[in-house]
Amino acid sequence: DHRDLHSFPTRRSSDLTDIIGEYDVKDRKGFDFYEICELLNKSSDAVKQSKEFRFESICFNLTPSVDKSEWGTYFGPKFHGRTDDGKTFSYPSLSDVTEEAVSYWYKRSCEVVNPYLKARYSGLVWDFMKKVSAKSYPSDLYNNYIDSLLAVVSGEYPSHPVITVNISNRLFDLGCKNNKYLGKIKDVLSAFDIKYDMDDKLPRLWGMYLLLIINNKKFFTQDEAKNVIERHEKRLERLYNGLNKDKSLFWTLKEQVTLLAEYYAKYNQQNECKRVLNCLESALSIVDSTMSNMQKAGNLEMVARLYSKFNLHSEYKRLLGQIEKSSKVAAKEMQTSKFEFTYPIEALMQLKDFIVQGDTIEQIQRFCLYFVLDKKEQENNLKEMAVRFPLQYLIPTQLEDEKGRPLSQVGGIEDDFEGQLVMYICQNINLQSLPLNFIIKALVENQVFSIANIMKMVEDSPIIVDDRYFVIEEALTSFFKENYLVFCHLIVPQIESFFRELLDKSGKPVIKPQNNSKSQGYTLRILDDILRDEVISSTFNENIAYYFRIVLTDQRGWNVRNALCHGLQSPYNYNQTVANRLFHIFMLLLLIK
Repeated sequence: DHRDLHSFPTRRSSDLTDIIGEYDVKDRKGFDFYEICELLNKSSDAVKQSKEFRFESICFNLTPSVDKSEWGTYFGPKFHGRTDDGKTFSYPSLSDVTEEAVSYWYKRSCEVVNPYLKARYSGLVWDFMKKVSAKSYPSDLYNNYIDSLLAVVSGEYPSHPVITVNISNRLFDLGCKNNKYLGKIKDVLSAFDIKYDMDDKLPRLWGMYLLLIINNKKFFTQDEAKNVIERHEKRLERLYNGLNKDKSLFWTLKEQVTLLAEYYAKYNQQNECKRVLNCLESALSIVDSTMSNMQKAGNLEMVARLYSKFNLHSEYKRLLGQIEKSSKVAAKEMQTSKFEFTYPIEALMQLKDFIVQGDTIEQIQRFCLYFVLDKKEQENNLKEMAVRFPLQYLIPTQLEDEKGRPLSQVGGIEDDFEGQLVMYICQNINLQSLPLNFIIKALVENQVFSIANIMKMVEDSPIIVDDRYFVIEEALTSFFKENYLVFCHLIVPQIESFFRELLDKSGKPVIKPQNNSKSQGYTLRILDDILRDEVISSTFNENIAYYFRIVLTDQRGWNVRNALCHGLQSPYNYNQTVANRLFHIFMLLLLIK
């Protein structure tokens, strides 16, 4: 029984009637919903007190998502953030979307005649009705929603065709499994694709239909796919031939090649995939005269990653030598940048007062635990920073060695949150260097950190065998004499052996079968694998286990163990900052009983 959905009072404020009525014309196109929001905000105070105003304001402030919002719905908040006391908030709030609001939106969807407005009201009901009530959908809701979306896309009602593309994806997702609508939907989307076929610099428009075919293969016939591919192949040829006159076409060509490669890979046409990627590599040689050495190196690596992504490993390996050579030249263009910051002496003294209290073991425990960052807190801080400074966290970062050779690439925060988190924590670990050094010196001065005290802990440790004692003592002597180069080279292998001994004492294997299928032998587990074992997180906690990986083995982080043992960095890098971190990790390991 849906009678209650129609029972909302029909009287609305004249201000609201005028505002919405201005847009509720069947052929009114080219507007954005934020325009309605701005007009609503200019309403009188009396109008703003009404339920109708609140429901209309929520309606037009909710924002469609590319995938799903944080609420698990298509529509989500316009923005969200964190208050000064750490609480999260969003606008509109999910609590604003009530059963009464949904009933109002359904009534409005039946009243309005403009397809764009009708699609918004219907979409909200479809999205939220079952989330806020136990009612079933009205029998006409689905058809009205799909019909209005079809009208919006075919008539291109939004202010920009990119918005129409986003709505097209929503339309296909909702209607592709409905035989009544699938044909109509494909006709409308195909017409849109054909309309923008010659608009070579707008891949978001002409790429939409092919992406749907790639990701929803079963809903398209071979002939339908063939017709679309023919258009894209003609565009590839057109773009390539135009490079000599317009070098900027390279970036559009890259998008075209990637789309075609995705399609050919999906349909197991490896030779065709290789052909279009070879075309991109050839195009790069045409335009590289307009690029700096750094851009050349980056683009060459981009082509190599595409070869690797589509399992063209021989092509990928062929480019590695060129990438290394190009990167060495590009490194000469790089410039050092630095920043300075102040650390209040009062804060350092407060930190000292906190740590330097109690007996020796208590002071060591505070020292060890204070300088481990909380992973969850860092995640929340990173998300907040990404909201405040979005551009900084959207741009991918290329990590290179000292000679400019590429190591790891960290994507933007939407694609590679984990990589961004590692870099963010590394930044904060660097900022801790000053207080860490200050506290180490304070604990040395009060004799908490002395060779005698530490060696007593070493001898009591269940994970350090006695034939290591003399090496550890030699390492500590070097540390306290500020011979950090020697300390780092002595302590890193010992730290690795301590972790291996911890696994062994915990009954976990420290060996694994050799990768060679013909071999019957075994090899020791590498340190990064060990640090991911549950024994590490259960002995310490996940924060400390994550900290170990970032400092010792993560190529996106400090990666000290691998860099030192494989000679990847200049010896001058093993300075006080690195030595203090290794000393901190060493002391953490001594807390094991």
